[in-house]
Amino acid sequence: MDSIPSKLRHLLNYAVLAPSTHNTQPWLFRVSDKTIDVLADRSRALAVIDPDDKSLVMSCGVASGVLAMALEAVGFQFQVAHLPDSSEPDLISRFNITSEGERKDDWKETLNAIRLRRSVRAGYKNKVFQESELESILPKNLKAGCQIKLINSSENEVSVLNAILEAENFRQADKHYVRENASWINPIRRRSKDGIPTSQEKMPTLGQLWSPDAIFNQKGERLTLVGVFESQGNRTIQWIRSGFLMADVLVQASRMGMSAAIINHPLHIPSIYNSIERVISEGWTAQIIVRFGFAEHAPVTPRRSLLDVMLHPGFNT
Repeated sequence: MDSIPSKLRHLLNYAVLAPSTHNTQPWLFRVSDKTIDVLADRSRALAVIDPDDKSLVMSCGVASGVLAMALEAVGFQFQVAHLPDSSEPDLISRFNITSEGERKDDWKETLNAIRLRRSVRAGYKNKVFQESELESILPKNLKAGCQIKLINSSENEVSVLNAILEAENFRQADKHYVRENASWINPIRRRSKDGIPTSQEKMPTLGQLWSPDAIFNQKGERLTLVGVFESQGNRTIQWIRSGFLMADVLVQASRMGMSAAIINHPLHIPSIYNSIERVISEGWTAQIIVRFGFAEHAPVTPRRSLLDVMLHPGFNT
């Protein structure tokens, strides 16, 4: 019979499937007898589009959320604490396993949804979905001061999408941004098993992915829907909790065959943020913008091996 640490290490194969900006995979894990630590790997930071490590920390929050879903699915009971040790600022989440029980009835479906979740990078199918279906999977109550707000007013959707395109035009004038993109979107990334291993010429532009033209088909039926993850506050803990919530929403969407494009670097530009602020909840902070739909083509982005992302117990970054 496998030991608990062995089972916990196996479940990390699901945690590492979490999305991250440019597929940087900015996380490390430390497993002991009944504990899993999720740590931020600051060496994988994106200095230009994520100068405060906001996206990096949020990605670790998503990985923590996916791990929580996998643990629950196979019957582990646990307590999770975010930022549990002030002497170790890169320690994002700590899972303390309290007991091991029976698998949930739908454990296979949950793990399969995690495995099949994809980020939209090549556009959307001309496939209709109902807003009510998407709304049915969203949390009904606030989760630790975080929520997702669907922008189902066409006027507001267009406003958000145009703001993203404006941000991209602004970024493209920055040679440092262009160079940072080129280092992570490159065929050579097949060797390092991270980033997006393709040439930039083959990647759809943000203008294509976030174009307002794809909201409805010619019959006026909805093909995509924009949402904003919001939090009450804008500190590290809210970044983590927003990521934790995003994991739940994206995996539930995956169970329905949906995917989502994810972006937040436009929110780091003050003028762009100001133009989006009017569509979010009053007094809340926008953390991530998502666009739900059915992916036209969703290639699997590579993942580093567990050997590359695991730390020995007691080892700090």
